[in-house]
Formats: sequence, C-alpha cells, structure tokens
Amino acid sequence: MKTPFTFSGQFWIPGSTVVVSGVLTYEPSQQPNLQLNGTLGDQETFHIDQESFHIIILGRCSNGKLVTLYKCLMTNQHTSFPGYTVETYLCAICLIGHHYTNESEILFNSISLEIEGLNDWLNPRFYLKPVDIKRKTYHIYDIKTKIPLYKTIKLKDHNMTINYNYSITYGDNLYPIRNITSCFYLEFIEQKKLIDLWDYIQKLCNLVSLGMGQSCMLTNLIGKANYLKKNEYVEFYSYSYGIDKIKNYNRIFRPFSYNDVSKNFGIYYKSWIKTSNKFGPTCESLFACFDNPYVNAIHEFISLTQALESYHGRKYDNDQVIPIKNYNNIINNLNEIVNNEDISKESKDFMLNKINYWNSKTLRMRLKELFINYKILTNVVNEKNFIDKIVNTRNYYTHYDKELENKIIPSKDLPLYNQTLKYLVIVLLLMESKFEEEKIKKIVENYKHLGIERIY
Repeated sequence: MKTPFTFSGQFWIPGSTVVVSGVLTYEPSQQPNLQLNGTLGDQETFHIDQESFHIIILGRCSNGKLVTLYKCLMTNQHTSFPGYTVETYLCAICLIGHHYTNESEILFNSISLEIEGLNDWLNPRFYLKPVDIKRKTYHIYDIKTKIPLYKTIKLKDHNMTINYNYSITYGDNLYPIRNITSCFYLEFIEQKKLIDLWDYIQKLCNLVSLGMGQSCMLTNLIGKANYLKKNEYVEFYSYSYGIDKIKNYNRIFRPFSYNDVSKNFGIYYKSWIKTSNKFGPTCESLFACFDNPYVNAIHEFISLTQALESYHGRKYDNDQVIPIKNYNNIINNLNEIVNNEDISKESKDFMLNKINYWNSKTLRMRLKELFINYKILTNVVNEKNFIDKIVNTRNYYTHYDKELENKIIPSKDLPLYNQTLKYLVIVLLLMESKFEEEKIKKIVENYKHLGIERIY
C-alpha cells in the first residue's frame, strides 16, 4: 500500500459490453484514481443528480494484471469537441490480482498485513548459533543464523500469527545483508467479507500504535482465498492517512515493545480484541488523536473526555442516578404536568425529550467513580481540582457559557491536560486487556516522557 504505481489498461462495468481505455494511478496518501478516455455510461455532461457511482469497475492492465475497483465515485466528466468524453473516478479500494463481478464475491480466508513501525516494535533479531565441526587436526566454528520463531495465537473466529519474512541482499562489496520483514498473518475459520477485514486490521494497527506511542498505519495488505490458485493472491491499495510522513520512533521512551509483553502476549491479544469490541467508541476517540497528532487542542480535549464518558457508560450498568422504577414514576408525573400546560406541541415535545436524559450520570460523576474504583489512576494525576477543571472546560467548549470562562484550563496548558487525559484512557484500556498493574505504571511513565518530548 505504500508503493505508488501508474497502470494503463482497459476498464468496464461488470455485465457491460462497453470497454474504455484509461490510466489507474495510486499514491499512498491518496485514494486510487482512475481516468478514462471515454465514458462507462451515457455521453452526457456530468451532473450531481446523474448516476455517478459504481460499486465495482473491472480492469485489465497492460502488464496483464487483473484489477477490481471497489466503490468508485465519479468526480469529473467533461466532453470536448467533437464529443470526446473523459471521466475521472476516485475508488475506495483497489484490488489487484482477481476479478470480482459482485460485492458479495469479495471474500478471503486469510490476510497478511504489514504495519508501519511493526519491525521496530517486534525488534526481530537473528540468533547466532556456533556449530563446532570436529576434524582430526583442527576445529571449525561455523556461525549459522536463525530467524525468530513464529508465534500463533488461536481465537474463536481466527488464528493470528506473528510472521517473519527473511531475505538476503548484497551490497557493493558483495557482503550479504540479512533482512527481516515482520507481518501479522490472520487465518479465519470462515471466509470474511471485505468490510469485516478492516475491523481486524484496525485493532492490530491500534495495538501496535499503543506500543509505539504514536500512530502506526497499514503499509501492506495481501489476501488469499480458496478460490485462488496456490501461488495467487490479491493486493489491496487504499488511502492511508499519514503514511507519507516521515516518523522517528523514540526507542528510549517507547511505551512498550513486543519483548516487554511477549511472555503473555497471547492473553493480552485476546483481551485486546474483546476490549476493542466492548469499548469501540473509546478506542475510536483515543486513536483518532493518535492518527492526527496536529489536531486542534480543543478538539482533542473534547474527543478524550468523550472517550472517558463512553468507557464508563459501557463498563458499568448503573448509568442511572435514580433507580429506574422510581424515575419512571417521576417521568409519568412530569409528563402529566407538561401535557396540562398551555404551551405548543413543539414545546411539549422538547420538554418530554429532555426529561429522558435527566437521569443519566454527568461527566463529573463518571470521573469521580472511575478514580474511586481504579486507584492506579491516581498515579497518572493527583491534582486536587483536576476533575473540576476537566468538567468546567468540557462544559465551556460544548456550550460556551460565559460564566465558566474564568474556571477553564488556560489554552497554553490544554496540551498538557490532553496528555494526562490520554494516559487515563490508555490505563483503562490496558487494565481491560489484562495488563499487570506494575507493567501499566511503567508504560505510563514512558508515555509521560513521550508527551513532554512532543509538547516541547
């Protein structure tokens, strides 16, 4: 996915006899782009209300490769004299290696994915093994290399293997250079749809990002299926945010490497999958901040407070302040009062809709409860008025209440508080993923070093 390309070829819609020549281009920081020297539809000028979207466009490139373009949106169409039409499409995903005539046909039994920073996180090394070959008159010590062993983790719906691809290249002096490329290999019990694959991919990218302390994007993805021949595979190309940016991975203050968790990695991985499923909105809010480190501090603050709120809401069943039975009685009485008032129907509906949310816990209540139940959070922050500042700031930036202007976190300090909120979310997710308390404390200390480094 990180390798750009430009292919010329012939393209058509499944079931259509109209074949058009065109050029397919891809840049990692952009969606696949198809420019056709003709039209797949009517010879009319493009209008917004005209049919401008194709689920699938098929192609055969000049190099013989088969192409399936998925979810293609026409972005431009123009006709020049005397009727020569050019169409341009943006495609969500480009699949190279097989033709799929229908969306339901895009199924895979396994995928192999490389993630930005994965090699650095796994830190695979060659193991040198001296071999003593005894001769009658002398000894020869031969040094043989071994790559790290594969590690497979079995879950209900798939098996995940940490895989290593070994290769040798030769420099100018013909001295062999040994290389290891790391990847995750997922083998599914049942075939998975294309849309389902991204869920597994995102969870693995998020796990590596958590270990590296910064966003780690997908860089290469290959799929295999039973309907493909033994040596055939399908390559995926899609937009990948931030992949074109040069990233320097801090090895000193890296939150945790694979070696730090390798002993119980099977437990952590299984728990991480469950945690990601249960606390999906929390993970989305947190890793959105990872993916865009240059996001406005206010927007990041709002996202992180939402992450904590959604965590609490999914962690505890007692989301009601007043027992539901008692509250239902209150609602019935309030409904009667509102309905008897001489106000418009719109006003009555407004009031009755508001009443439904009166019994939900506030952000202040949720934060207090989290600090009471998780003493480890006090290792992240022990500021006396921390909760007051967070709540007042969130309320101010949500409603812009002038009365709160003097009670909020100053803008110059907001990045520091954002880092602290981020640590709180990370601690909660790590605890859900069965990480030990001492290991979490060490990880948070490394995150603090990284946070200071980024702010200053």
